[in-house]
Amino acid sequence: MAVLYVRKEEYGMFFGLIVLLFTSAFLNLVIWRNYFHTRYRYDRINDTVNHDPSFTMWMAKYPKTSSIVLFISYVVTFQAIRFSYSRLLAKKQFMASFTKKRRFFRLLGRLSILQTLILYIPAIGLHILVLVFTPLGTQLFYYAVDGLVLVAYSLVLIAFVIT
Repeated sequence: MAVLYVRKEEYGMFFGLIVLLFTSAFLNLVIWRNYFHTRYRYDRINDTVNHDPSFTMWMAKYPKTSSIVLFISYVVTFQAIRFSYSRLLAKKQFMASFTKKRRFFRLLGRLSILQTLILYIPAIGLHILVLVFTPLGTQLFYYAVDGLVLVAYSLVLIAFVIT
């Protein structure tokens, strides 16, 4: 029977990451779904007044791709919706168009800034705290270095996408 020894520093890292995970889930499920699905009705096919006809046509033409992209954007991260118009590998199923393009990109930009403020900056701070208080050579130290690099890389990518 294996007994795990966990130090106090590791509890702080664990609970900090759990808080960030729940914040991310809140951002995706509540805020993104509220705006994309309920307010702007991008993914409502039957709503003839408020929907986006170009995006609705793409959803009808590629139902599997649109279902997967929307599911990932609701559950994992709203940034996944960028796959719908990314032109990945020059495949037509990744070439969605929008009639209300400016409103869509404004929504993505605002949520990206909100995500940066409430997720990425605290995650960077959390990883730096762990680096300061964890002895060099422990697994947690290397995990914090890895996490810091990944979060900083994500932040740089989002900054390039927004500008």
